[in-house]
Amino acid sequence: MLKKYDVCFVCCNYIKNDARTLNLANTLVDLGKSVLVICLKDSPGLKFKFEILEVPVSLEGRLYKNLFKFTQYIRQNFRNIKSEFFVASELYSLAAARLLQKGTSGKLIYDSREIFSALGNTYNHPIKQLFFTYLEKLLINKVDSVIVSGRLDAEYLQNYFKKHFEYFLIMNLPFKKEIMSSDKIRRTFNIDSNVKIILYQGLIISGRGIEPAIRAMKYLVGYALCIMGDGGSELIDYYRNLVRELDLSHKVFFKSFVPYNELHEWTCSADIGLALFEPVSLSYKLALPNKLFEYAMAGLPSISTNLPAIKEINDGIFFTELIEYPFDDNTIAGTIKKVNQTEIYSNYRKNAISASKIYNYETQINTIKRIFDTK
Repeated sequence: MLKKYDVCFVCCNYIKNDARTLNLANTLVDLGKSVLVICLKDSPGLKFKFEILEVPVSLEGRLYKNLFKFTQYIRQNFRNIKSEFFVASELYSLAAARLLQKGTSGKLIYDSREIFSALGNTYNHPIKQLFFTYLEKLLINKVDSVIVSGRLDAEYLQNYFKKHFEYFLIMNLPFKKEIMSSDKIRRTFNIDSNVKIILYQGLIISGRGIEPAIRAMKYLVGYALCIMGDGGSELIDYYRNLVRELDLSHKVFFKSFVPYNELHEWTCSADIGLALFEPVSLSYKLALPNKLFEYAMAGLPSISTNLPAIKEINDGIFFTELIEYPFDDNTIAGTIKKVNQTEIYSNYRKNAISASKIYNYETQINTIKRIFDTK
């Protein structure tokens, strides 16, 4: 018998690391919805609250080819899925989600988690950016509503698409968690107890301030930097080589992505978080990264770029130290030393804890109910 779902997510990603889709799917299950997530084939043995169907496509290789394979596999194998709502978890999934939704009574929701017409990691690849811009413009007329991760994103997209949608704001916030006493990073890399740990967590791609953060370690004594995440192998190799060239292998460490349900323990084991987005594109200029709120949930003082959406959130709470772009290694090193001063550090930690009580996923439940008609 054909099973009909309340919500079907189409996600061109590995679901264990896609915090945004995970949080929304888990919340809908808790609200009594039947949920299916179609995602890339990942590690076996993982348990989820919702059902999953896996697409045997890797993120390795050329993106265009992978997107074609992803969409074709869904066209050939999953066309009989019925759902009240089909959610494209990002632009890369929108064509496949439209294929599933077409000819059904289900609504198509586009989660525009960033400005895909001006992506940060394609700012120096105009042909690639042109392709994504065309794809989004082609498919957007089939969409019933749009989810965004920031208020400024909604303002921009309303003018950019020139079509009336209902826009819903779901920020990239973590669920409420207690601060943990953790030494995961220190123990993993055998870091002395008197060394302060600086943490970058997230995708390892260009435009995230990773290189100047590495170079800043030349000027810092008694600090270590942990870069935690995955990305393109060429860029990761470049950063690893840079660390060796600068003779920083004893104080800069790399850790691949950990499953999202383990991330909080790792974050709690650091001392200061970094969210140094470089406004090389509109998407990055309007960025409101989830890592900023994950640091706050762990009680970590953090350092962020003074960008409009981040500044808007920080005003009145001051839970992250803002620095101006362009920044360099000296600026970052000096800011880390400033934040680590006892009184300043204590104030930022207190404010981070206060921010976590305001910016947590639970505060968005009513919006999610509205989107998916949950009573």
